[in-house]
Amino acid sequence: MTLITLSGKEYQRLLEGVHIALHPGGLQRAQALLWLSAGEDATEVAERLFVAPRSVDCWANRLHQRPSLTRSVRHSYGPRSGPPAPCR
Repeated sequence: MTLITLSGKEYQRLLEGVHIALHPGGLQRAQALLWLSAGEDATEVAERLFVAPRSVDCWANRLHQRPSLTRSVRHSYGPRSGPPAPCR
């Protein structure tokens, strides 16, 4: 199970992200992180969003690996010049 802890500010930003998501992937990531913070299982979240459980784990890891970046940068796809980098 991938459990994450969000600060009040992170939680509010993710809620805002759900309401103003311009890209479906951004909406999925925000929803997944909110559900994980509520204690839901990563596998169930992945099934609900029709993504691989590994994707959900990657999103959760990315949230806390780069805390100095803004939310929009941490959760965006970013520029793509080739295949996606493996999740660490």
